[in-house]
Amino acid sequence: MTELEQDLQNAIINRLTFSLNASPTCQGKIKHIEDGYAIVEVVANPSDYMQESNKEHADKIGTVFMMPQQLAHNAIYF
Repeated sequence: MTELEQDLQNAIINRLTFSLNASPTCQGKIKHIEDGYAIVEVVANPSDYMQESNKEHADKIGTVFMMPQQLAHNAIYF
């Protein structure tokens, strides 16, 4: 396992949520990694100013999408 994959596994184990522009709530968490991709779940944004957006995109919370591992790693750690 590469260092990048280990970092992503740690994010999964720690249930780390992170800022993610590709998410309609601007928040996501990694469910698992597969073939060079991170499977990311859209989660509610905990920020007070985003609560209206969470309501607006409630139907998207819980959906998943794929993104390259490097992009997910950058979103979390940089």
